[in-house]
Amino acid sequence: MGSLLSRGELAAQSYFLNGTAQSLGGDCYQLTTTQGNQNGTVWYSDLIDLTQPFDLNFTMNFGTLDASGADGMVFVLQDVGTDALGQSGGALGFNGFNPSFGIEFDTWQNGQYGDLVQDHIGFVSDGTVDHAPPTGLGGPVTANINGANIEDGEDHPVRITWDPNTQIIAVYFDCELRLANEVDLINAIFSGQEFVYWGFTGSTGGSYNNQSVCLAPNIIATGPEAWICPGGSVELNVIGAPDSDYLWEPATFLSDSIGATVICTPDSSMTYVVTYEGFCEAQISDTIHVEVAELEGAAVANPSNVLTCLVESIELEGSSNFPNGIDFVWETVDGNIANALGAKEQNRARHIIAQAMVAGVLVGITLFLIATVIPVPGRGGTFIAYYYEVLSSGNAEAVRLGLDYIYPIVFLAPALIVISVFNAILSAKGDFTTFGIVQVAAFFANLILDPILVFGGTPFSLYGLNV
Repeated sequence: MGSLLSRGELAAQSYFLNGTAQSLGGDCYQLTTTQGNQNGTVWYSDLIDLTQPFDLNFTMNFGTLDASGADGMVFVLQDVGTDALGQSGGALGFNGFNPSFGIEFDTWQNGQYGDLVQDHIGFVSDGTVDHAPPTGLGGPVTANINGANIEDGEDHPVRITWDPNTQIIAVYFDCELRLANEVDLINAIFSGQEFVYWGFTGSTGGSYNNQSVCLAPNIIATGPEAWICPGGSVELNVIGAPDSDYLWEPATFLSDSIGATVICTPDSSMTYVVTYEGFCEAQISDTIHVEVAELEGAAVANPSNVLTCLVESIELEGSSNFPNGIDFVWETVDGNIANALGAKEQNRARHIIAQAMVAGVLVGITLFLIATVIPVPGRGGTFIAYYYEVLSSGNAEAVRLGLDYIYPIVFLAPALIVISVFNAILSAKGDFTTFGIVQVAAFFANLILDPILVFGGTPFSLYGLNV
């Protein structure tokens, strides 16, 4: 069963901090302090779509220690997750992320990586800051166009742009284009994966510095087109200079005509033009079209919708008339773990699994208490004893044998439910091999244990049966 969710108003952005990273307030984050062997990461909570262009603007501060300052920071695209953390030292906290793409801002020369003497910028990949191919994808070039020191305590404006049509990624530093190159991020780096996590790493080794980044309140700008359902609303967002003025035209259906972020609730399709001051005092005029349409979705099974001995798995593909902004939720009778895993939302998948495990244990314990501990109102015995008494018409021997048989099963109910949840998880992951091994192992375990439990050889009571 599948369903479609159309995203309307967006929630406030959030970031995940790891290692030595800490919030400075106002969407500013410090990755390292003036202490050695530190390592911090900051990751945006939502995945970024590499099939869409992006234009990210922020500031970076590399501290005040020049000759003894180190090591630098890296802007990173990765698929590890929001808890990713590398190692301290000269690799700038970037090592260990594979696959990945990084733009390093390096303030220390490490000869083994082909670094420049000056503070420099380079395109790197797959968890290594070595500038040589195949992982080195561009540069190094000096960070400042004149080769000046950037560990000067100043907030340096940085802009990173990506065009999926030309596959050009570019970085600007101190209002100057410093490096641009053609990189096939989707296919060459991420093997066809279109949605990845993004953020920053930073580290120190024997030398150190205060290193921080400051991000815009709504750093992901709205694309040139947004689709919504009739009666819906959408957040329109552009990124300008910190003190920029904004003007949206026309102001029809907008919550505000002079803000960087406005809520649009149109009753028909509209095209807006917003003018503002952008990166390094550039005057910008953006056009955003809001299309109002009914959502139409479809799902297709490939190669078919029937599993056989030869076709052990099928691929389900959802589509809609909306070009983006649609979440496809695939559900089975035992939850949506597969959806979270399929979307590479590992944290969400782990959360669902933990909930299922805890719920299984609680249900099992509850059943055990009701059956064997809690007395029947108005009677002296438990529910399960009363059940066998009614079933056997008061035959004391039959009740005894029944209780001796059922108590071990009820006692193990929490474990049995957890095993069922575990099998559902394997199925959700598409791991039919492990799932099959578990089933075969359970069959032979029953084959061996049943005679022992029935005829003797364990601490459990016998049932008065003889071969």
